[in-house]
Amino acid sequence: MSQRPTPTLANNQRTLLPQSLSTSIPALSKTPLSSLLTLHPEFTTTSRPPQPLLPPCTTKVLQTPLSQLTALKTRLTTHTHSKPTTNTLLTALLWSAVTRARRHRNPDHQQHTTRLMTAVDGRRHLDYWGNLVWHCVAELPPSFFSPDTSDLASLEAVCDAVAASTARAREEGWAHFAETHCLVERAGDYRRLRYAWDGGLFVSSWANMGVYGVEFGAGLGRPEAVRVRHRAGDGFCVILPRRRGGGEEEVLEAVLGLREDHLEALGRDDVWRGLQCC
Repeated sequence: MSQRPTPTLANNQRTLLPQSLSTSIPALSKTPLSSLLTLHPEFTTTSRPPQPLLPPCTTKVLQTPLSQLTALKTRLTTHTHSKPTTNTLLTALLWSAVTRARRHRNPDHQQHTTRLMTAVDGRRHLDYWGNLVWHCVAELPPSFFSPDTSDLASLEAVCDAVAASTARAREEGWAHFAETHCLVERAGDYRRLRYAWDGGLFVSSWANMGVYGVEFGAGLGRPEAVRVRHRAGDGFCVILPRRRGGGEEEVLEAVLGLREDHLEALGRDDVWRGLQCC
């Protein structure tokens, strides 16, 4: 088994990555920038349009019992293209509920597709020691996000879209990353590229971080709760580390940042309220 190179000032990440990608990059040598952008809708070269002043935003910790998600997964298993993971299902439910809340406050949202951008830890899929996070995109029209609690078909479609958006990054990690690397190189000036993020929902999952098992030493012990610092913004979500075991029913937690009026509308969403802790 080949050993990982020892990082030095001269042998840095910018040098190591092209070496690791040496078998994948040649196949992309003639791929134009436009084709790479089609493969990676998370990037764009268009300038960001002027943004209106953002209304007041806030964050809230949402709590969903694992038993609720497990029961819903059982109902979905025979209908989705692949068995949804707990993380996929929670992400789909969040995306659906946020879209409905926005549509309730602004009917114009009914006329536009809505985007989900998901962070994927590339290190797990490439066995790479450096910092490496990808962003994957799913897009659906608002009509897919049904407010009917018995409408499993709509939720199935959303789950499939969430899973499909990250599947290639997870299953073909080196090819996915080689395209991203070439996309930056092909752009010439990396500042031409930006994330194609003009609304929607961004989700980053920390669920599998084993934070609750970390011992911080005498007098500190192990964490009792994990939170992120307050950040006012519209359309971001962090699924917090899971606290597994302990004899109590597991509750999944997520920090959601939205406009205050949209978060208020979310609290009145029948589907979402039915999944939350009392």
